[in-house]
Amino acid sequence: MEEPAPPAEAVAVDMAAIDGLWPALVARVRDEAGPRRHALFRETSPAAVEDGALVLEVPGHLPFHLAQLQEDDRLTAILTSVVQELSGAPLRVHYRSGEGAQSGLFDAPVEEEP
Repeated sequence: MEEPAPPAEAVAVDMAAIDGLWPALVARVRDEAGPRRHALFRETSPAAVEDGALVLEVPGHLPFHLAQLQEDDRLTAILTSVVQELSGAPLRVHYRSGEGAQSGLFDAPVEEEP
C-alpha cells in the first residue's frame, strides 16, 4: 500500500511580499476589472496577511466603497486569482474598514462664517 504524497509546502507570504507585488496587482486589476471596479479598488491598501487571507483596508470615511467591495463577488474573484498567481500562495481576499488616521479626516467640526 502506497503512502499518500506529502502535501505541497505552503508558500509563506508576509506583508513585505505583498508590498513588493502590490504595483503589479494594481496594474492587473486595472486591466482585468474595468474602470469602475478599479476606482473602488484604488481606495484600498494592503493591511495584513491573516489566516490565509490578504486583508485590504478601506479608509473609514469611505463606507460606501467598503460596502461595494464586499458585495462585488466578481472583483473579489479577480483579486483572489491575481493575488494567488503573483504570490504563489492560496490566499483569499477580505476587506475591512480602516480605523486609522484617515478615518478621522472629516470628523473635525466645520467653523461657520459669521
